[in-house]
This record gives sequence, structure tokens and C-alpha cells, in this order.
Amino acid sequence: MNPPEAMIPRIVGEPPGIGKQGWTTRHSTSAATSADFTGRIATAIVVVVLVRLAILFPAIAVDAPGASLRHVMADTKGRSWLILKSFFIVLLPVLAGLLAVGLIGDLDDLPSWWSAARIAFDSPLELLATVLAAATASRLYGWIGHQMKGVPV
Repeated sequence: MNPPEAMIPRIVGEPPGIGKQGWTTRHSTSAATSADFTGRIATAIVVVVLVRLAILFPAIAVDAPGASLRHVMADTKGRSWLILKSFFIVLLPVLAGLLAVGLIGDLDDLPSWWSAARIAFDSPLELLATVLAAATASRLYGWIGHQMKGVPV
């Protein structure tokens, strides 16, 4: 059964890719690429700052004498990759488990009980990831948090 003519959308106006100034899609794509690049740079900056702040929270938890932003930045200077790699190595098995559960969940012919089973798998894996991240941050604080502990460098 064909829909009535009134329900079919009509394309009115200029052809796709040409705006009011006569620009083609190449120009609008460069603006989108520029915004995408800016977003990626902002994300990278946030990640670098968060990676470097990872050892601040264990220092606050143990009431370290030098638990300050200045000391955490001094202790983590030049060690961002070490911190990032440490978290990645520790969390890799958990991420693999979450990825496997997520990929299985994308299959079409899953039984109706799968959503409850997925929650039963996801929740413990997320808790494990949180505990592993906290333990990793604590170990990193012990290894590289010299100024925060009040130890002279």
C-alpha cells in the first residue's frame, strides 16, 4: 500500500552541499573538522589533567601533609604515560569483559532473560573496575607521590 502524496516529504530549496553563500560541502566539512579537532584537543587536555590528578585522592584519603594541587603536579611531571599505562594494564581484563558482554548484547536473537543476565555481569565488572582503579591510584601514590608525602626530593 502506497502512502498518500501528502505524507511523502518534499525536498525544497537548494541542492545538498550548497549554502546561501554558494559554499560546497567541502567548506562546511572543514568547519566540522575544525570543531572536531578542537573537541579532541579539549578532551586530551582533560585526560592529561585527570591522569595527573589520579594520585591526589589517595593522598587526601590518608591526610598526607603535602596533598595539594601544586605538589601533585610536581610529583607527576613527566610521568603521565606511566600513570596512563598503569591504569590501562590493570583495567584491560575488565574492559575486555565489559566489551564481550556488550557485543553479545548487540545480537538480535537473544532470549528475554538476557537483559537481567547482562546486568548481573555488568555490575560486578564495573565494581571490580572501580576497586582496581582505586588500588592502582593508591599504589601510584606510594610510588611517585614524594612531595605529597612530605619526603624531600
